[in-house]
Amino acid sequence: MKNSLVIFRKELKDVLRDRRTVYAMILAPVLIYPILITAFTQIMRVQSEKAQEKVLVLGIVGQALPPSFERLLEQQGRYQLIEGLEEDSASMASMLNDSLDAIFSFPHDFDQQLERLDQGSVTLYYRGTDDDIRGRLEGLSASMQQYYSAVRMEQMNINPDLIQPVRIERIDMSSSREKLGQTLGAIFPYFFIIFCFLGCMYPAIDLGAGEKERGTMETLLSSPASRLDIFLGKLGVVFVGGMTSAVLAIGSLALSIKFNTQSFGDLPEEFSQSLSSMLQFDTILLLILLLLPVAVFFASALLTLSITAQSFKEAQSLISPAMILVLLPSMVGFVPGIHLNNTNALIPIFNVSLAAKEVLAGTLQMGPFIITVLSLLALAGLGIVISLRFFKSERNVLPT
Repeated sequence: MKNSLVIFRKELKDVLRDRRTVYAMILAPVLIYPILITAFTQIMRVQSEKAQEKVLVLGIVGQALPPSFERLLEQQGRYQLIEGLEEDSASMASMLNDSLDAIFSFPHDFDQQLERLDQGSVTLYYRGTDDDIRGRLEGLSASMQQYYSAVRMEQMNINPDLIQPVRIERIDMSSSREKLGQTLGAIFPYFFIIFCFLGCMYPAIDLGAGEKERGTMETLLSSPASRLDIFLGKLGVVFVGGMTSAVLAIGSLALSIKFNTQSFGDLPEEFSQSLSSMLQFDTILLLILLLLPVAVFFASALLTLSITAQSFKEAQSLISPAMILVLLPSMVGFVPGIHLNNTNALIPIFNVSLAAKEVLAGTLQMGPFIITVLSLLALAGLGIVISLRFFKSERNVLPT
């Protein structure tokens, strides 16, 4: 064990001399979350302000605006009308692209239809690619239905309760943290996993293929340290690199959230509180518990690939496909409706993404979480055994 610590200190000094390694381990995870969170909160605030202040420009085809619809718009506010348009599909499409947000087409006797208790027909032209405008128009359409229904029931002297015999009171039992966690909780674990992988990758390449390329591997192997001591020292440095990146990423995220919720006081209070509650001390501990065996597995797997390579460049070529294998399952958290259970808790990386998402959302069930941790520990142990076997082979550790 003493020899392993000596090797560990020696390899750690060598790794920290490499600027690429320092950037991947420290600078990238520290900087990415302040940028990400600041950009997200700023965009959300600006979009919310724009949606509230935007005046929608509505075109009216054909006849003059029905007085009843004009009264409705006066109640709604934030609408500008352009009347007297001709119903030509090409010109309307051009206007929707240019100066109009939506176009209404009313029959010439719209108000008379309603007075006769007939069904009034209205055509709405819009572009569904703008979510803010589409949401406003859907709200306006719903208001039209309610407004004209109320007018008709008043004309017919009908109690609204007669045509709505059941009143459904909807109570959403999910907390704001759960809702926010299902969105941001899918993004953050992706970065945790990637930074853990990148934090392991550069030290692994340097301590395996890099040493073989520099010709220092033979010197290390001729030292009094056993092959196991050398392996454990190298594995420890690679593991520390991965965990350093992951922990810094988590810490950077927590500080970024705290800073932004204090700086942007105009954000909805519920949103700010939900962000703050996502990374409490117990949440951070659970995330670190998840990432510890993952970092061990990444360290052993990447060290194995690096040892089998003959040069730094070859090691990068071998590890690049491995990164894709890590990226794909870690992106599963972006898919809505998938939750951690006893079955998918056994799938490597996939389970980390889902478990971290549940942790951040505050919906974690301990049964699947324990299965996830145990399966990751088993995977880490298997990775160490395989990596040590490769390291003991002369053909792998010595240049050919």
